[in-house]
Amino acid sequence: MKFKHSDMLVYIAIGDAYCLATEYIKLPKYKKLQYDALELKTYLKHPTHNNNAGTYSDDCQMSIGVAEVLIDGPPYTKLSFANAWVRNFKRDPRDAYSRGFQKLLQRINTGQDLLEKIKPISNKNGAAMRPVPLGVLKTPQEVLEVAKLQASITHNTPSGIFASQAVALMSYFSLHEDAPLDRDHLLSFLTSHLNASKIFKEPWSGRVKGPEVGVNTAWAVFELITSCRALSDIIRQTITLGVIQTRLDV
Repeated sequence: MKFKHSDMLVYIAIGDAYCLATEYIKLPKYKKLQYDALELKTYLKHPTHNNNAGTYSDDCQMSIGVAEVLIDGPPYTKLSFANAWVRNFKRDPRDAYSRGFQKLLQRINTGQDLLEKIKPISNKNGAAMRPVPLGVLKTPQEVLEVAKLQASITHNTPSGIFASQAVALMSYFSLHEDAPLDRDHLLSFLTSHLNASKIFKEPWSGRVKGPEVGVNTAWAVFELITSCRALSDIIRQTITLGVIQTRLDV
């Protein structure tokens, strides 16, 4: 690994906790909250969530679980990931997961319970929000295999698996590849390992949504990391992409 990043989880937590305050807020109702968040001065509380300001969400908590599986080492299995996610939730419960998944985590006690009770048919973006630690793996092929494995537990759909693999490969590229993190180099790398040329060829714009929100999330990530020159710019753009524009009379 050419570009080791020992603070990876810290940065995941910072970005998650900061941007959580404006996740899916509606404009113009919460325009001031968005304005305050874009100032990057302090953590803010989401207007409807129960979490305190500066609290990271399920995305970081499940990323921590992924990291713990990597620390334990291979063989990597569905059960090892499921155990890590349940263990993390039980030792540090937080109100940040999707309602259905949180209720499931509250009912169960083991990773085996999770595997037996979950319906892994989602094509949303949860599987793309937690695989960044997989970038530390030694080869792109290993990244693809483990990203697919962890995604299949909750998002065993073509778009859910693709999104997980794409984000994990972007992480791998930034940690291992001695090449500029720009559109041409990253697209070439992704295309060589994943059928990504058609998806990432055009710039992403607008709010991240749609029936293929997992793929669209990976697409937006590609756009952010290849077009922004500073982490503060990425946070500001993420906040802008996460709001919902509504009519003034709604």
